[in-house]
Amino acid sequence: MKKLQLLFCAVALIMISCTLSNEEKAEKLIQESLKGTLYHPESYKSISTQVDSAFINFENLAKVGELCEELGDLLDKESEYQREYRSAESSKSIYAPNGWYYDEHSRVKYNQYKQECEEYKTKLEKIAPKIATAISELREVSQNLYSDKFTGW
Repeated sequence: MKKLQLLFCAVALIMISCTLSNEEKAEKLIQESLKGTLYHPESYKSISTQVDSAFINFENLAKVGELCEELGDLLDKESEYQREYRSAESSKSIYAPNGWYYDEHSRVKYNQYKQECEEYKTKLEKIAPKIATAISELREVSQNLYSDKFTGW
């Protein structure tokens, strides 16, 4: 029985020692990458390879992408609302009462553009906290993008 345990331990040690270290894995990946980019990859000789303790957490990386897309959509909406607000404000000023002549058509148009201005102003006020929340979430997730835990190659 002891011989069987000793044999099992020896086989386990051999199996563990056969796996590549992190540095060796990195060196192998570098060599494969250089074969595709260098004219004479056999002339390249690495001086040293050290694997740092900071690694990217890919789950957070996907979350960062989602948050960036969401933030981009919100900023697009905000830009559209600002453009429409400026357009309505400009049109409102055209139909504003000037004291000389003010007909029914001008009054209707003025009130229409005034209402549009108020609507877009309300939309801008509603979207501002959403943008601030999205930015703070993005900051929080991007700060946790790097981890000290190695999850494997």
